[in-house]
Amino acid sequence: MVNRYSGGLVIEQKDGILIARWPKNCKNMKVGKFNGQTMTLVECENGKEVSGSRTVEELYADGYKDVCEAEKPSEDSVESWQEFESCFIQVWNEPETEPDPDEISDSEALDIITGGTEV
Repeated sequence: MVNRYSGGLVIEQKDGILIARWPKNCKNMKVGKFNGQTMTLVECENGKEVSGSRTVEELYADGYKDVCEAEKPSEDSVESWQEFESCFIQVWNEPETEPDPDEISDSEALDIITGGTEV
C-alpha cells in the first residue's frame, strides 16, 4: 500500500509498519506533537519552522512527527489524530446522531399498512 498526499508526502506500509516520507526537496510541510490531549502543529518551510528558528531535525529530536492532514468532509465532522511510529494522520469522524423518536421501523410501518395481518 502506497498513498501519496499533497506536498509530496508518501505513506506506505511495509511488513505491517506504516512509514511516512517527505521528499528530500520538500519545501513546505507540517510536523506535530501531542501536548496532553491537544495536537500542536508546526508549519515548516525550507527546513525551518515558519514562526520560529528551529530546524525540522530539531523538531524531530523534540518528539515532533510528520503530519498528514485530510480535508474536513462536513461541517459537523469531529477531528481526531491517529498516531503511528513515524507520523500522525488526521482522521475525521461523523458525530453520532440520536435516533428520531418519531421514526418508526419497517416492521411497524408494515403493521400499520396491513393492519397487523400477515402478507
